[in-house]
Amino acid sequence: MWSHWICDTFTGSRMQQVFPSGENWRTSFTGVGSGSHQFQLRDEETRLPRATWQDLATPWARTVVSCWADVPQYAGLIRTQKYGRFTGVLELSTVEIRQVLAIRMPFTVPEYDPNGVRAVIGKSLRGIMRQVLDWGTKRPGSNDWSLPVVLPADESGSQSRSWQMYNFETVEQLLQQIEGTNGGPDLHLRPRWGATGALEWESRIGTLTGPAFEWDSTASEHGLADFTVTKDAAKQLTGVFSIGAGSEADMKVGQSPFTGIPGTRIPNLDATRSFKTLADDAQLDAAALAELQAFREPSRVVTLGALASDVLPSMVLGSTLRAWVEGDEFLDDGWYGGTLVGMSGNLSETIGMEIA
Repeated sequence: MWSHWICDTFTGSRMQQVFPSGENWRTSFTGVGSGSHQFQLRDEETRLPRATWQDLATPWARTVVSCWADVPQYAGLIRTQKYGRFTGVLELSTVEIRQVLAIRMPFTVPEYDPNGVRAVIGKSLRGIMRQVLDWGTKRPGSNDWSLPVVLPADESGSQSRSWQMYNFETVEQLLQQIEGTNGGPDLHLRPRWGATGALEWESRIGTLTGPAFEWDSTASEHGLADFTVTKDAAKQLTGVFSIGAGSEADMKVGQSPFTGIPGTRIPNLDATRSFKTLADDAQLDAAALAELQAFREPSRVVTLGALASDVLPSMVLGSTLRAWVEGDEFLDDGWYGGTLVGMSGNLSETIGMEIA
């Protein structure tokens, strides 16, 4: 049920159906996913002309799409090509489209003005995120800038933001600032086939949702291939200083002190976070609070594995997943699950699911 295409990154057009001999990929809305795809170029059944492969393997200009039942689950822009002369194996390493936004500023080199500002006024946080995506993926008349990202309707509100060009912040940094705001929206650039059959990315902005799935891990035929619970305190914080604009004694500093976790005592883990583009005290305090709320407790990630045919293609990032546990040697009885934040796959029939 897996199928694969290589598409033109700029237009989304399907250039060639391809047949990898192996692959691994991971997609997430909490970071930039990546993949690795191997092709046996000397396979008689799938052989293509040399010039065709050279074109299909062009970094950045080509995108590998992995589909289940012809529904895209992962789309990665080729970043690295590695070919073995004696094996005839071509390996393509790919990254999701947000990696482009992690490189681009919200302006081109000719547009830079040391006094320039990118500003959004009178929008909701969703509307601000939409505008940032517009800066990062649309440029009328530019064939090298515009990408087939579908933006939602604009949304007015009471929020405003401005960014000075001289700070040279990337589009991804602006998106993360909005996501990290207390009550800020999530963002998932979901690959899909558009009305013409070409690849496009749907901008899902807000609280991501999707169909719900559940399993009873105590049943004799529970349908799970993997069930792991990871508790990680590497990023846990007890307080945050948000370091803003300025230097030395004139530097702006916001803070959010530790409020305590009932029944838990840990060493002090106060830390600093840099927000050098912020000079407003309230915004710095809000940034510190949002950071503390995100890392006040150890992260818990539930990883499940299931047959792709049991969950795809209806399951999407944002779906609610949970599994029942009872009588385990370590885990308390109850449901373990939450929001699907990441998926991983290969050529097997099993799909990996990361739940936070």
